[in-house]
Amino acid sequence: MADYNELPVTDPDNISFAAAATTINAQFTANTDDELLIDYTNRKIGLKVQGTLFSDGITLKAVYSKLKDAWKDNATLIRFPFPMVPITDEQFQLVNGWNFDQTETSGESQTTVDLIRSGGWQVLNTATPAAIVEEWVGIISLGDLPSGTQVYYDQTNDETSAAGITNFKLTRKVNQAVRTYLDTNGDGSADFNYRSYFKMFVREWQRTYSSSDFTAIGVSTSTYQAYRFPLTNIADLKVPHAEAIVSDTGISATASSDGTSHTYTVAAGHGIAVGEKISLTDFGTAAFNVTNLSVTAISSTTVVVTPVTPATNGASDTGGTLKMPVFSTMTITYSRDSGDGRVLIEDIKGDWVSGTVYAIGDVVKSGSDGEWYIVIDPTTAGDTTDPSTDVTNYAAYAFDREISSGAGTFFAFNVVVDADTGTALFDQGGANTVEIYEFTQYKLRQGSDIDTSSPGDVIGKTANQLLTFVGDTLVTGRGVYIDSFESTDINSITFTDYANVAQAYDFVAFLTINFGDNLVAEDNGDTVYKVFFKTSDDGNFGDATAELVETNTTGVFMTGSVDGQSSVSLSYNYDGNIQRGSGTGGTDVTITAVAIGLGKAQYVKSEAVIARSKTNSVSLIAALERNYQA
Repeated sequence: MADYNELPVTDPDNISFAAAATTINAQFTANTDDELLIDYTNRKIGLKVQGTLFSDGITLKAVYSKLKDAWKDNATLIRFPFPMVPITDEQFQLVNGWNFDQTETSGESQTTVDLIRSGGWQVLNTATPAAIVEEWVGIISLGDLPSGTQVYYDQTNDETSAAGITNFKLTRKVNQAVRTYLDTNGDGSADFNYRSYFKMFVREWQRTYSSSDFTAIGVSTSTYQAYRFPLTNIADLKVPHAEAIVSDTGISATASSDGTSHTYTVAAGHGIAVGEKISLTDFGTAAFNVTNLSVTAISSTTVVVTPVTPATNGASDTGGTLKMPVFSTMTITYSRDSGDGRVLIEDIKGDWVSGTVYAIGDVVKSGSDGEWYIVIDPTTAGDTTDPSTDVTNYAAYAFDREISSGAGTFFAFNVVVDADTGTALFDQGGANTVEIYEFTQYKLRQGSDIDTSSPGDVIGKTANQLLTFVGDTLVTGRGVYIDSFESTDINSITFTDYANVAQAYDFVAFLTINFGDNLVAEDNGDTVYKVFFKTSDDGNFGDATAELVETNTTGVFMTGSVDGQSSVSLSYNYDGNIQRGSGTGGTDVTITAVAIGLGKAQYVKSEAVIARSKTNSVSLIAALERNYQA
């Protein structure tokens, strides 16, 4: 498909015309010279890409002007009523039974109407008074777009169907007419009327997404003229992986082995990084099929892993498929009511008000327990029983979330991106913010249903943007929540609730405990490490009431077994932890970490500070145990 290069014909003297009593179809077949073809018997006007008319088309004003030249110079045409009435340079009417041909194609399969630039028009019939039978608007994009960019549009505003999604004829920037009104009989009962809704999209992989619509340019009801829409996209640095990897279809790979490591040759631009986990299947040599292994080395066309069972040195194979398993565990779910209708933002009403008549699918916040409930059986007179206890009219709303965990404050959403379907914990998934964002961007390029709920039916290509990055912070769209993200990214996400208010979890600091060789070498189960507050209202370290530090997960404390690990990473609710006493949340805390083994590691303790940081650390280097007797 060709780009639109913004070089339409603007001077009518640069094209020629031919007029005949034969159809445009016949003239398209016979005429190899003239760009403007006129069928005065059937009163049709055609444009053919040939001569000086290229796929960039011609402005509507130039078509009008050339028709004037034709009527002036042609002895036959002057006998017919003139086809067009000018309103402005970019607004015309076709009158007296004339219309543009909409059948014959040339130049990137464009019909005559597809070749008209920078204008809109209305088609009137010959009734008295004349009735409107068609209206066309000129759609022009503003802003730069790279070569090959496919812009598309939707006029139906129906999220359940891809039928209304249409690509513009040329790629890159847009300047094309789109029909917004059709009344074939001119009786006022329209075949369709899209005057009030039009939305155009650009969603190219590894570039930022953009859209624009009538509302964005201040149009409530369109008329037959040209409209200009801002539309740009730039390189998206938050989408590093090839789309085939994110789609979970995978990319093809060949394999070779040196007896220790496997080297897989793949296409350049795969975007995989050292440390990321990949799986490879479909090799005939079983040892080349690996599951969820970390990449140890990388280049533009090779990926290296150290498999558990290496293939023989010098072995090779072809036909493999490389995937990243993290992308296969994500889903997008849109909230539904008991009648299978979408729960929209406007359906979330806020605080429940006694006596208010709510409709099925309305969502309200209980004044009793602070959680959200959805109406399943509305009462005509208004309900007077709090939703938390009214099981007849209300059910618990599955799309509310507690932020921060344990704080007892719940917020309502209507879309949930589950970043790891293998865990029910909100911050214990395997996907980081970039991977989650890539997944949703991929889904928003699909002309099919992306909603895992039943009956579903949310078409990706016209669905609202779900996530964006502001710097390194992932920001959700209004009403969108992310479940099961990687714990270290808990403070890299801003959630936008139904009321368009930004919500974020309390800051979670991380403490890395580094273990010395003797602790690491200790037999599994023979070590224990514990982290205490140095000082606390309930007791200081060294006292019988010394208090263990709670992790970011309520009821889970910083303690465990080394079990051969060189280090462990532990989370801490920096903003919300008040174990030390009232008012201690949001302040640095001094901790005492201890560890003890049996046959190989002596007792060791060390102090450190947990600050508002993800890189706090403490080292426990135990002396070699020489005297323990089992």
